[in-house]
Amino acid sequence: MAERRGYSMVAQKSCKAYGDMQKIKDLLEQAAEIFSEMPIEVRTAAYESHADDAALAHCLRWGVQAAEDLVEDWCELVGDVSTGRKDGEAQ
Repeated sequence: MAERRGYSMVAQKSCKAYGDMQKIKDLLEQAAEIFSEMPIEVRTAAYESHADDAALAHCLRWGVQAAEDLVEDWCELVGDVSTGRKDGEAQ
């Protein structure tokens, strides 16, 4: 990956990863919506075929929540996309 003018390599990778995390969040939200639109009998059968904490609806719900949290806290967790530094890190 060639370094873009004004951005460190770390910042560029952080930008791409942030975009990828957004895509993951969007796809999980789509999957949760598709699942919720299935007939109740299908959702019930899927729920009953797994342990409560491993049911598809449960995994989708918490997958969406995790992705939302990661996107929301990106700079704190990974680093500012313009500097490549994490929040609070010295310049």
